[in-house]
Amino acid sequence: MWVHFLNLLGRSWENMVKATGTTTLGFIVWTLAIAVVGWSATVASRWLDLRKERPLNPFRTALRSSVRPGTIPALGFGFLVLLTLSMFVVNTTYDDHQSLVAERDNLACESADLASQLDNEKHTLVNAFQLEGAFVSYRRAIGFSTPCHIKFTAPPESMQFAITVAGLATQGSQCQPFGPESSDMNPDAEREAMNGMVPGVVVFHIARGDKEATQLFVSLENSMRLKLSYKIPAGSPAHFIWLQFGTNTKWNSQLRSGGPF
Repeated sequence: MWVHFLNLLGRSWENMVKATGTTTLGFIVWTLAIAVVGWSATVASRWLDLRKERPLNPFRTALRSSVRPGTIPALGFGFLVLLTLSMFVVNTTYDDHQSLVAERDNLACESADLASQLDNEKHTLVNAFQLEGAFVSYRRAIGFSTPCHIKFTAPPESMQFAITVAGLATQGSQCQPFGPESSDMNPDAEREAMNGMVPGVVVFHIARGDKEATQLFVSLENSMRLKLSYKIPAGSPAHFIWLQFGTNTKWNSQLRSGGPF
């Protein structure tokens, strides 16, 4: 029974501390209420003393004589509360300022990202027809029934650009696509993408003497920065093309217009 009572008392104390620790109730209890209780105690003590002297109205006399002793602590409590509040006003103002600065920076980053996306989409629309047309011409040149393969590799910075080009190239050429692969899915993808990579340039790997692929290279130079290479993996099939994207590759129209990098 006593154990249950002590446990109940302990939990009640804990709940009281939680309720009055950092809430408005706690402020009222530990500041204003204590001041009022202290002043009431002073009035009661004075009233008991006056009853022994038997004045005409001991309570009214005790109340009047306790006005000054009660007013001074109340003013002290009020000054302390105002001082503490002013400190929290400064702290809250600073926190609000920091929050607004962080929100402004987040909005600026989001705005920059949206501007970059819109810029990429705009230039993609401008170049899509020309790029897809170049691969359609490549398919016509090698024959519609001839097998062909196009490989795409890219570092993380150019992955989205490579995916866009790969989609247009596959749609136009109807060749078998490979990649681009993320290094998270294939540990060898990053090594392959970075080995021989040229920043800002798409290395165009084909077999030496491949006339149709060479003509495709010339056609694609209008859309993006290219560098011709005759280094292709050993055992590659006929009509094999490897587009190796460098870091920060862009459309030529973006480079001419000074688009975001």
